[in-house]
Amino acid sequence: MPDGEVGAIWLDGRNKLENGSSLFFAKTTSKKGFAKDIEIGKNTCQCCRTDIYLQSDKSINIAYRNILMIVFVIWLTLGRKI
Repeated sequence: MPDGEVGAIWLDGRNKLENGSSLFFAKTTSKKGFAKDIEIGKNTCQCCRTDIYLQSDKSINIAYRNILMIVFVIWLTLGRKI
């Protein structure tokens, strides 16, 4: 992260969705470990890869595959500042 902290995304089954998993984000906070996680996606495909990267303008970009009904769509969250 631009502030020197660590950010992470992961698939999580805690919401017990009928299709796919929830996608969560969390980042560390000044020597206190990870802060509370944030759900940033629902119905995320469990078998597809996720990716996170930081642009030069410090916006966080997240790539993941979302399941919408029976159709699969690639979603890219551009410029989401967390």
